[in-house]
Amino acid sequence: MEARSISILLVEDNPADARLLREMVSEAAASDLEVVHVDRVALALKAIAERAFDVVLLDLSLPDSFGFEGFVKIHMAAPALPIVILSNLDDEELALRAVHEGAQDYLPKGKITAPSLVRAVRYAVERGRREAAQLASVVAQRGAMPASVAVPTVGEPALGGAPTVGGAPTVGGAPTVGARPTVGGPSGGAGQGGAPLQGGWAVPGTPPGVVPEGTPPSGWSPAIGQAQTVRAGARPQAENLPTGTRIGNYAITGRIGRGGMGVVYEAENTILRRKVAIKVMPDALAKDPDALRRFQREARAAAQIDHPNVVGIYDIGEWQGAYFIAMPLIRGSSVQGLIAAGGPLHWRQATEVTADVCRGLAAAHAAGVVHRDIKPDNILLGTDGVVRIADFGLAQAVASGDSMVSASDALGVIAGTLHYMSPEQCQGERVGPASDIYSLGAAYHAMLVGKPPYEGDSKRILWGHCFCSPPSVHTLKTDVPEVCATIIGKAMARNPAARFPSVERMLAELERALFEATPAVAMS
Repeated sequence: MEARSISILLVEDNPADARLLREMVSEAAASDLEVVHVDRVALALKAIAERAFDVVLLDLSLPDSFGFEGFVKIHMAAPALPIVILSNLDDEELALRAVHEGAQDYLPKGKITAPSLVRAVRYAVERGRREAAQLASVVAQRGAMPASVAVPTVGEPALGGAPTVGGAPTVGGAPTVGARPTVGGPSGGAGQGGAPLQGGWAVPGTPPGVVPEGTPPSGWSPAIGQAQTVRAGARPQAENLPTGTRIGNYAITGRIGRGGMGVVYEAENTILRRKVAIKVMPDALAKDPDALRRFQREARAAAQIDHPNVVGIYDIGEWQGAYFIAMPLIRGSSVQGLIAAGGPLHWRQATEVTADVCRGLAAAHAAGVVHRDIKPDNILLGTDGVVRIADFGLAQAVASGDSMVSASDALGVIAGTLHYMSPEQCQGERVGPASDIYSLGAAYHAMLVGKPPYEGDSKRILWGHCFCSPPSVHTLKTDVPEVCATIIGKAMARNPAARFPSVERMLAELERALFEATPAVAMS
């Protein structure tokens, strides 16, 4: 019987590392291994949507993600796809975190050899195909099974055991389904054009690796839907709640979007008849104690701040094992969305937005909360004209008598978004309000020129934050007043002590820039 080829998606932004890994595959004389290389998580998600892969080799540090952010995005988009994490760090805690998140294996780059790399790939794929065959057999027999027997769906361990670290069996994570079975098979049901068994739905025509969004569309398999209902305790998956689903006092009326820590739905409070946004934590993440703590921390942090420039919190709760946060429903766009749609903002608008963010951050800092992830994606501009800071998922309360908090999340994973991280965050040192000021300066730069201060691979960005001064926005765009560049330069000083001593002082400089640029009106 002819062996099937193995398709590998390599997600690595360092050209030298990518070349070395591909050479290792060739060196092992693995002619049945095909490697497709991309250098960003966004491109990986696009590739997964367009074709089938058997395994992903994922670098933890990428231009558009840092730490486990990229892993979570890929794993949520394609829970059935085995992921082997590559890291520059030979760290046991990170390896355990990787397995807990659902990775198949964790390989320190410094210890990878051609045989060990190919062995890890083959083991992950072979085990995944074996589980896929077992799962397909169970699904085929589903009609004859008692209703009380739950059919495991992709996204939780299924029949074959747990993922591995370095080849040793461990506990936690999703099964690896390399063959991607579909409902019905070649002769019936969803057929060969059906989507893989992910989240309980099988939708004809859905590309491999894509979790269908929204309510169950026409063509979904009743058998798999029933299996999902049994498994999840008589409710649909948290990331696929149909319109009309009741969560406590809230009724889902639509889906807004999806992020790394939750799916956001539009809903209505059935008692107050008030429209709200509901962020629901995905079931897979709800099993992770660290992720759950971060989700709850977001609610607690935002609840401490009562300010018009901060997205508030109405409620936090748990419904049949699903955790949710109820927030005001903001109509509008993120600043990143505005930049993507229309390019850089006019300097006056960018300065006014940044000033409003300062006002919101001042309230947060006064409440003892450091945001730690200020960036254009987390700055919302509503149709009501109000600027609001969102996503306090990485926020931490400053202990009484202290002015600093850890730059790292649980298990030492650095928290934040690489393009907007302060030098102290990049180096894993303790952070305080000055770190938010740095990140806001970087976001202000992006608003003015349409891109963050430092670009390139993760190492180049880290080098920029830690050892360089930001390029002058006045030089990049001569219509931007020089005072804007001066404000950014001070906000983004590498030494926290050289930055503005508070966001209130930064706000004063922004207001002065707006005032001095306003033409004087002659008095008659």
